[in-house]
Amino acid sequence: MKEKGIRQSNYELMRIVSMFFIVFWHILLHTGTVIYSTGFLKYGSLFLYLLLSVHTNTFMLVTGYFQYNRKTKYKKVFSLIGTTWFYNVLFTLIGIYLLHYEYTNLSFAQSTSMLNINGYWYITGYVLLMFFTPILNRFIENSTQKEHRNILIVFFLLFSIIPYITRNGAINNDGRSLIHFIFLYLIGAYFGKYPINESYHFKKNSVSKNRLIYLSIFFGCIMMNYLIIQFGSLLGGIQGSMVQDLFETIQFSRDNFASPFTLIASICFFFYFGTLNIKSKWINRISSLTLGVYLVHENKVSAKFIYENFIPRVTFSDPIGILVRFFGYAIILFIISALIEWIRQCLAKLLSKLKITKKISEKWDNYVKNF
Repeated sequence: MKEKGIRQSNYELMRIVSMFFIVFWHILLHTGTVIYSTGFLKYGSLFLYLLLSVHTNTFMLVTGYFQYNRKTKYKKVFSLIGTTWFYNVLFTLIGIYLLHYEYTNLSFAQSTSMLNINGYWYITGYVLLMFFTPILNRFIENSTQKEHRNILIVFFLLFSIIPYITRNGAINNDGRSLIHFIFLYLIGAYFGKYPINESYHFKKNSVSKNRLIYLSIFFGCIMMNYLIIQFGSLLGGIQGSMVQDLFETIQFSRDNFASPFTLIASICFFFYFGTLNIKSKWINRISSLTLGVYLVHENKVSAKFIYENFIPRVTFSDPIGILVRFFGYAIILFIISALIEWIRQCLAKLLSKLKITKKISEKWDNYVKNF
């Protein structure tokens, strides 16, 4: 059993890689490259799009992996809400006074409200999940391995396979729901409690062999998903209600984080980083900035500014050049967002040393402890 008190740099590195790929994925999404491009760029960008889509799941997997046997710290939850509120207020003021965006009194009040976390669907789901973790952790603690595994099988059937094959017709889950977050949390917790390298035939394999297995399944799932979607695109021009229904079902799966292929690929990506043995304070420090990277680059104001001025919709005449530029844009966007978050954290530390801040913090801590 791993030592839970040690912050492992391998998973912190995974957070960094995943957040960078999420930034890259958002560039492909907001520029409409997958939808509007043709030829090689369309095929290449679609493969990249599917390759990058697994990384949202990994953050929740690692949360379950480390959180399942710990008491929920509501102070961190409220801190997350406060950080989200800070960026909402900051970018709303920037939008009004620097970018001259128009706000009604109602939209301004909504944007600057402490409870406004709806602009970030992941934050909303994460906060809601945290209030369920005491119940989930109690189940995890009291259940046997077989019971836990059976729950995962039922969840996989109900909230991955059925939504995938019915296009959310029977059960609604595209991977952006609370139930999906609970599912990922339970998966992460299962492999935290019953490590994959200590079970089944994996414990007999060398680390290198296990890495090869994880990477092979990862790329195999991405390729299978890619081929199915490409096959579905061929059905678009064929007449017939059944064919069109199949076409729409396959097309829906492109943006489905709960897709069986995306889900399995996410787990294998997570497993791969679990095999690494890395200790680095710099990796841990950069990893602590990844939440800020998300909050900065995906804020409605910043995203509008970025994709209207720096990464506008492109002409698709140079497919290789476009993807290379997008990769460069992702690096720049990640670094700038991380620097902004680093500055925010430094300011927060300075403010925390003030006497008035300490008094407010003490009262707030007492409130949270009694929550």
